[in-house]
Amino acid sequence: MKDFNLIIKEFSVHCYEWGKNNKPILVCLHGLGNSGASFLEFAEYLEDHYHILSFDNPGHGRTSPFVNEDDYLFSNLAHWYDNIFKQVLKEPFYLLGHSWGADIALHYAKRYPEKIKGVILLDGGYTFPDFQEDMTFSKVYVFHATLPKDLIYARIAGITELKQNIKDVTIVSMEETNHMVHWDSPQKKANEIHNWVTKQLLN
Repeated sequence: MKDFNLIIKEFSVHCYEWGKNNKPILVCLHGLGNSGASFLEFAEYLEDHYHILSFDNPGHGRTSPFVNEDDYLFSNLAHWYDNIFKQVLKEPFYLLGHSWGADIALHYAKRYPEKIKGVILLDGGYTFPDFQEDMTFSKVYVFHATLPKDLIYARIAGITELKQNIKDVTIVSMEETNHMVHWDSPQKKANEIHNWVTKQLLN
């Protein structure tokens, strides 16, 4: 693993990196209160197969915070990330998001579908707005946790919306896992994701 900082208009963006540049690109977005380092162990099981970039979201880790609160709106975050991705990515990529990062990932994929090869959601994306039906991308893979049990109805509602509005969505329930789903048996989760991506590449 290595890490680097981008300076864009005096704004510092921090990113962790694994793998080699000639592999399929996997971009990771973490949840609230975490950082790009939250994917550390998980990424180590994937780095032989992918070029992985895991960003610290604005106001997290070593990335500068936004000054204006409205900049944290999902639509604005999607636009902001597109400007970041243009600096480091030259081809379509797989976008993985956990929790809050999953919602950012869905908004980005909706706005820039031509740049996305597939979206992977780790127990997130459940609060995505009603305009899911406007999406023009189609390949989504969802890992959802089962604990705590008091969140089951929110998960069911969000997953139902995803299944109704996205053409090709794969739902995987990980029994006895908590919200930090990629921390429970990370090798197993990594293998599942690699198998799904491999299937997409063969189609």
